[in-house]
Amino acid sequence: MDPVQASLWAALPLLFLLLHPYPGVVRDGRIYVGRGLADHDPGGVGLDLMFARDQQTGFTLLRPLVRAVLGVLPAPEASLVLSLAGGALWLAAAVALGRALASGRTAWAAAACLLALPAGYGHGAFVFGEVLATPRIFAEAAVMAALAGLVRGQLVACSALLGLALLLHPLMAAAGIGVAALAWGSDRPGRGAAVVLAGAVVGTALIAVAFRRGEMDAEWLSVVRLSPYLFPSLWPEQAWGQVVRDLTGATLGGLLLAGRARGVLWAAALVALLGLGVSAVFGDAWPLTLVLQAQPWRATWLLAVAGHAGLAIAAVALWSRGPAGRLTLAVLLTAWLASDHLTTAAPLSALALALHLADRRGALAALSPRLAGAACLVPALVALAHTGAAAVLALDLLRAGRAAGRATPADLLLTLDLHTAPVLAGILCLAMIPLTLRSRPAQAAAAAAVAAGIAG
Repeated sequence: MDPVQASLWAALPLLFLLLHPYPGVVRDGRIYVGRGLADHDPGGVGLDLMFARDQQTGFTLLRPLVRAVLGVLPAPEASLVLSLAGGALWLAAAVALGRALASGRTAWAAAACLLALPAGYGHGAFVFGEVLATPRIFAEAAVMAALAGLVRGQLVACSALLGLALLLHPLMAAAGIGVAALAWGSDRPGRGAAVVLAGAVVGTALIAVAFRRGEMDAEWLSVVRLSPYLFPSLWPEQAWGQVVRDLTGATLGGLLLAGRARGVLWAAALVALLGLGVSAVFGDAWPLTLVLQAQPWRATWLLAVAGHAGLAIAAVALWSRGPAGRLTLAVLLTAWLASDHLTTAAPLSALALALHLADRRGALAALSPRLAGAACLVPALVALAHTGAAAVLALDLLRAGRAAGRATPADLLLTLDLHTAPVLAGILCLAMIPLTLRSRPAQAAAAAAVAAGIAG
């Protein structure tokens, strides 16, 4: 490994800390830290209805770990230690997955995109890699490490890590188990067919059990619908734009890979689509209690991981494929940057896939380099417009927040994703320039110019 590449890998922890600040004992972290306090004080905190009738925290291995740490440290310090431990494991798993899917600076770019780009999934109420004292971040780390092991052929380690994820957070682990099963059979058609058949049998059995549990009571359903993230029909356009964005990244990334690496990205897309379909039919249109509790739509977290990694892999590979590849990359980046709007992201994503498939058949061999170069300016302009609008909104919110004594620049930077375009540009620039320097210095300069344009 050359010194520059080693430095890039060494910088990832700093990038992770900058973009994943510890927020304190907030959101779901309060549930699990509170549960630990209740276990230590059953006659006090334990009498609170939140914990006296708790039916959530008993399903995770994190509960005894929180209880043990609280026996040594006060609640704020215990939460910080657990959160940082989860973040460190998550970062290590992201690095392992990036290195399993690709090599060299492409692997670094995949890992960097995982930890640096917007991490929302589903309705947007959840993000992956959230540095909180919850079982989600630990389960996510176990799943990503398991898939890295699967790509490398380490089936025993993969199985053990998926089992650990299941003990930490069954809902988050379910997607990983489905992806691992499909990707394991992706290199052999017969094995793949057996996995699909077994999955269909298990899925049918689960739906049958759900029918036995019956439909949710109408009155209670009206209360549950106040939580729109459970129902795909209530998701905003932005959420569906992100699904399309991640599907495109996973699909294009898979087309440029082979073997189980391709299988992992494509299986993540398929499992997410199945989860969304089950949620739409049996959790939304025809609500069944068990399906609503299982939340199959949560499989989109792993689709987001695959989409981010696939974006980096596709970007580096497409840039080296000449004018046709660069035109495809320009369309892909434009679709990604415009993913808040489904009506824009969907046709651009379809166009990017169509261009790549046409390029693979040699249909774009005569494409003008000037046309491809001009197309590369489009994502730069989109990024400038997006970042400019977000900056104006951030200034307005900052003024209002300061008047109320709340908002900070750092909060707004991350909340409004103001860092996305510059960070994405930097990652792709650092990943692509080494490839082009070995061929033509002019191409390297062009890559830097495009990245600088995206950064605005």
